[in-house]
Formats: sequence, structure tokens, C-alpha cells
Amino acid sequence: MRVFKGYRFIAWGLAGLFFMMHYVIRVAPQVMIDILQTDLHMSLSHITTVQSAFFLSYILMQVPAGILIDRYPPHRVLQCAVSLVLVSSMIFYLAHTFWSLLLSRILLGIGSAFAFSGSVKMATLWFPRRYLGIFTSLTQVLGMVGAASQSVIDDFLLMVNWRDGIGYFTLCLFFIWGLMLLIWREHPNVNQIEHTRSTSIRGVLLDFLEAIQNQQTWLVAFFTGFIYAPTLIFGESIGLKYVDKAMQHTSVHEGTIFLTILFAGFSIGGILQGLISDMISARRPSILISAFGSLITFSAFLYMDLGFYSYCVLIFVYGLFNSGLVIGYALAGEINPRRISGAGIAFSNMMSVLVGTFILFIVGHMLSYFEASGWNMVLAYQYSFLVLPICLLLSLFLVFFIQESYCRSIDERL
Repeated sequence: MRVFKGYRFIAWGLAGLFFMMHYVIRVAPQVMIDILQTDLHMSLSHITTVQSAFFLSYILMQVPAGILIDRYPPHRVLQCAVSLVLVSSMIFYLAHTFWSLLLSRILLGIGSAFAFSGSVKMATLWFPRRYLGIFTSLTQVLGMVGAASQSVIDDFLLMVNWRDGIGYFTLCLFFIWGLMLLIWREHPNVNQIEHTRSTSIRGVLLDFLEAIQNQQTWLVAFFTGFIYAPTLIFGESIGLKYVDKAMQHTSVHEGTIFLTILFAGFSIGGILQGLISDMISARRPSILISAFGSLITFSAFLYMDLGFYSYCVLIFVYGLFNSGLVIGYALAGEINPRRISGAGIAFSNMMSVLVGTFILFIVGHMLSYFEASGWNMVLAYQYSFLVLPICLLLSLFLVFFIQESYCRSIDERL
């Protein structure tokens, strides 16, 4: 079937918009914590359970998502995923109990697991392989735009209640889903892309086993996990609590500004890193600079006593450096044969969340222990958050064991 000129940009763009919108719904509860506790009569432990449920379902679905995206037409798989996230958002809008909110976040995690790897897979089908770096970066940028919406959500909730806010997000997601159904078509040369899909479940499992038997797959996956852990914990989970408790003379609203600036820096850095790494046909320089720069700037942000604008500059520069995560995703696809690139990317994406979730668990228990022991909470947060620079140090260490891909998949280099 013939498609109109420029269709390939729209095909990838709709997938990218889904990735962005899922992030808006994903980070909204951090801004709404106090409101949800009051309106739904929930404790803080209920809220953290709900957040953990999203991450757990998101992690568990990463591998099946990669397999399905490699096996079936990615646009069909993504249409099903968006419909699931749409149902999740509707349940969130109607939620009156802890259990309904929990169900909403579980469904969101399942549907969202397809968003990133599906978007990147769409790019690999419709664009030459040499553009994988830039489209991986652009996809991640759209996600960071969604993550950066926290200060906007905070301001938006001053005008509408939280249910109306979720309702508007649901309508936006419904509009994207409708455009997907109307516009998306099968690739005009199906035979040309047939090699990207296995023909049996056994073949799919063998392909996945091949990916995880590659030592480089694990090294890249742990790199993405350790370098993104501070951003997941600070930017998506308990960063506002850290600002409130540990950063004296800084308000929670200023904290939402920090988060917006962080993800803005991440977005800009993602584009630059993708362009530069594609231009020089090398990935390792980007991830090396990214890990080192993230370690220095984030440590300074946490432990230097500075003014508001200096903090803004530091967190922005940290976002620029930390965007090397997207190069890790590109590497995850390139260190494996093209037919299993989706599984490689999905595994790396899974680890970027799994490591952060595990570190979040550790930080949470440390804070609980310090609070129960009667510690000063400023010191408690500062000591607990020492784990985050350690994660960045580990990511820097791993870079020295990761092989260069030269922006080509392994079967193209043999």
C-alpha cells in the first residue's frame, strides 16, 4: 500500500506523542500526593505502594513488550498499548478508593512498557539505520517533555481539581489514539522488513536468549540503570520531598521548577548527544562524558549550599549530561543483530527502571530508619541520597568495559 510523502515522520511522531503523554500521566501523582491523600483518604504508604505498582508492572512487561514488537507489526502492538493506557487513565479519573487507583497504575505500567521500544522500532522500520541515534534521542526528548510537565501540572491544579486535570489528559490521549487508528498503515514493503520478526514463539524466545547471552547487553543495561537512577528517584519519585526537607530556603513550588529544568536539559542534551554521536559515528565518547558530567553536577546540586538560580543552572547542566542515557539505548540495539534489536532495547529500558526502583527501595528504607531513630531529617535526606552519586560513579566505571558500536548493528559490522 502506498503512503503519502512525509508519512514516515507522522508514523514515528504518533508513537513519540504516546511516549510523551504516558509520561505526563506517569509523573502526575508526585505533584498530587497531598491532594490524593486528602481526597481518597490514603496514607503515604498507600501512595508509595501505588507508585511502586506502576514501576513493577512496567518492569515485568518490558521483555514481553520487546518480544511482541519484534514479532508483530509495531503499529498494531502500539495501538493496543495505547488503548490499555487510555483505560488506565479513565480508571484514574473515576478512582474513589486505593484499589481502583492501584489498578489504574498497574494497567498504566503494562501499556506504557510498549511506548519507548515501540517508538524506536517504528523509527528503525521507516528510516535508514544510520538515523537510529537521533530518533532514539528525539523519542526520549518527547518523554522528557512529558516528565517536565510537573510544574505545569502544579499550576494547572490551582485552576482545576485533580479529576478534571486527569480528564483533560485522558482526552489528549484519546485524540492520539484516534489519529493512530485513522493514519497508521502497514509498511509498503512488508517483505523487506519480515526479517525483523521471528516466525514462531520458539524463535522469539531463542532470539531473546541470544540477546541476554551477550555480555555487552548486560553491561549496557546496567549502565542505563545506574545513570538514570538519580533522575528516576529525584525527578519522578521523591525529589519534591528532598527539596522540602533537605534544601533549606527552597519551596516545593521551586522544586517543581527544578524538575522542569532538569527534564528540559535532558531533552536538549538528548538531541545534541544523538546528533553528535551519529556525526562522529561513535557512542562511547558520549556515554563517558555523560557519566562523568552527571556525577560532578548532581553531587554539587545535592551537597553545595547555593542560591536558587545557581541550583537551576546545575540541575539543567546535569540534565544535559544525563541524557547520555539515550545513547545507551541506541547501543542496546546496535550491540545485537538487527532482528533482535527491539528485545535489546526493551531489556535496557527495563533495567533503567529496575535499578532505579531497587535504589528507591533502599533510599526509602534508609529514610524510614533515620526517622524512626530520631535523626534530623535534613541530615537523613542528605545521607540517604548519597546512594545516588554512587550510582553515577558505577555508571562511569561500566563505560570502560562497553565496546564501541560505531553506530552500526553487529551484523552490519561483521
